[in-house]
Amino acid sequence: MSGSPAVSVPGHQDGLGQVASDTASDSDIDTESDSEVGPSPCPFQGEGESERERGRQEEERESDTGGDQERTEHDDAETDSKQSDEGPTCGPPLDPVTAASVSDPVTVASVSDPVTAASVSDPVTAASVSEGSVPGWLTVKVILWASYAGHLIGNIWLVHRIQTAEHKGRRYLRLDDTIRPDHLHMLLLNGTAHVLHLIYTHIPGFYNGLARDTYLSASQASVINMLVIVSAMEAPVRGMFLGRVKVSRSEGTTALRRLHAYPFLFGVIFTFWYHPTEFSASFLLGFAHTSLLMLQGSLCLTRVHMIPAFRLTLEAWPTLHGSVVAIQQKGFWTEESVWPMFLFGFGLLLTLTQVYTLPSLQRQRGVARHAPLGVFCTLGLGWYLLGPGGINIVGMVAEPTRIPFIIIGAAYLTIWLASLVLRLLPTTSPASSVGMVGRLCAPWVGATAVSIVGYQMGWELALIVMMVVLVLVFDLLFVVSLPFTRAAIRPGHTGGQGKVVGRVVPEDMAQPMP
Repeated sequence: MSGSPAVSVPGHQDGLGQVASDTASDSDIDTESDSEVGPSPCPFQGEGESERERGRQEEERESDTGGDQERTEHDDAETDSKQSDEGPTCGPPLDPVTAASVSDPVTVASVSDPVTAASVSDPVTAASVSEGSVPGWLTVKVILWASYAGHLIGNIWLVHRIQTAEHKGRRYLRLDDTIRPDHLHMLLLNGTAHVLHLIYTHIPGFYNGLARDTYLSASQASVINMLVIVSAMEAPVRGMFLGRVKVSRSEGTTALRRLHAYPFLFGVIFTFWYHPTEFSASFLLGFAHTSLLMLQGSLCLTRVHMIPAFRLTLEAWPTLHGSVVAIQQKGFWTEESVWPMFLFGFGLLLTLTQVYTLPSLQRQRGVARHAPLGVFCTLGLGWYLLGPGGINIVGMVAEPTRIPFIIIGAAYLTIWLASLVLRLLPTTSPASSVGMVGRLCAPWVGATAVSIVGYQMGWELALIVMMVVLVLVFDLLFVVSLPFTRAAIRPGHTGGQGKVVGRVVPEDMAQPMP
């Protein structure tokens, strides 16, 4: 919530004295007239009564002498000024802030608004808005960032426990229908985070969440980075283009598949705490998406996590969400509409890569296999040829290809970098589980720090450019950490000796966890 600026009324307390001085200089009233004014029934009204009496005498003098129009207008203005400065009929004169709030329509509007009024009356909120009170401002920030950190670290710890659990004395990484206690703990943790975030949004001062300290593009980049990683790790299965251009399995794609839970947790939880829980179409769609992703992540290594339609729905969700947000901001049937970039951009990515995850589509051959792409192209051509802007060839080429180009290009770069880093850097095992969780958290502590420091230092670029830069930064932090984190869940290995003691999930079964 953005706070109202501090109200400043310079010279307000001196206004009454100035009016009195001007009135005395413009009139020929003797000083005895002040003594003739009787005592005021209210101790705060004496000065006001004296000024009103002078005003009445001045009006009588002007009416008797037929004063000029300019003098009359001047006195009318003085009378209005004095009446506005007199304050209530009885009671102490208004303080500058109160007087300004009564006379200033902007301030009146802000005070009449219940949210703003609450923020003004609440000391913590007022401090967080104006940052005039360091303890209150700091308290809000500490609570918000501690909630985010606890939510993220708790999920990382629980996923690590699930991945390294023991079954009859053996470490395993297996896919089954078993709901373990740690799954329930993740569900409880994520449910509690939802309740807390809802409460925070309605506490004055907490509304903006992490948004007051980080880039908007950081939230977007954390989600786009998820799409980059899932495209990279699924490349050997569904390819990068029409289900055909596949990438050979490598050490890099295997590591991405087995460790993708952690960048997903960062992306989901960071964007979850970034936005307020507002009741609008765009916010509801966004929180529905993060909630479903948390549900899927809470059921990692179960068959529910692997349902193809469920996975495809979550990957395709940005197509709907981004379009709705753009329509709310720029409208639907206008030349300034930007929703086609999101609908057709994410839609092209969906029809080129993601839909080929569905078993029903994989069984098709020939034209039927590419039916989704045909539907997408028909809708896109209709808009760019018949839309409100007329024929738009440049938009037809640029807008739908921008998002797929960024994501697919970054996915290829991720695969190459992951394989290179894993060849160059040795895999090391930490001495304890706490040390491993620290390694798993380190890239996302770094990503959060980059978002905060860059924003506070004022390093600004265009929104889309900044988003692309942050996607590359987040992705690089994750890839560089692979040699130090893959020992956490290296299935079937003990003590780094390479001896297989557990059952390993086949590559075609090891689908995305969160």
